[in-house]
Amino acid sequence: MTQVEGKSVVIDRSAEDVWSFMIDIANMPKWEDSHAEWKQTSAGPIDLGTTFQSSVRFLGLEVKTDLWITEFEPNRKFAVEAMNGVGKGTKISYLLAPVKGNKTKLSRVTEVHLHGLAKLLQPIQAPLTRWTGGMEANNVKRIVESEH
Repeated sequence: MTQVEGKSVVIDRSAEDVWSFMIDIANMPKWEDSHAEWKQTSAGPIDLGTTFQSSVRFLGLEVKTDLWITEFEPNRKFAVEAMNGVGKGTKISYLLAPVKGNKTKLSRVTEVHLHGLAKLLQPIQAPLTRWTGGMEANNVKRIVESEH
C-alpha cells in the first residue's frame, strides 16, 4: 500500500457549497480525474455505505469499478473504496477544512492498493496519483467558483 497526498487548493466558497457540489453524482464526471460514467447502485440519499459503479473506456475496453463510501462526515470528509478490479482496496479521501473568509481548503489523500499486472505501475503510481489528486482539486475549484 502506498499513501499519497495530492495538492490541496483553497476554494473561494463555503465548505457547504463545495460539499454539495462534490457529493452530487451528476457532477462527478465534471471534476473526477478519469471522466468515467458514474451511477449509484444503492437506494437512498448519498451517505455512509452508499455504493457506486464507475465505467471508463481504457485501451478500447470498458472497465467497471464498484465503490462504496467508507467515511462520510458532511461538509468535512468523504472517502470511497474500490471493491473490485486491479485497484481493489484503494481508498480515496476528500477532506474539506474551513479557511478564514468563508473559504474551503480541499485535499485528497489516496491509499493505493494494486493487484495483478497493475503492480508493474508501482514506480509511477505515487507521482501519477499526486498529479490526478491536484487535477481533481483544481477542477472542483474552477467549477465551484465559476458556478456558485
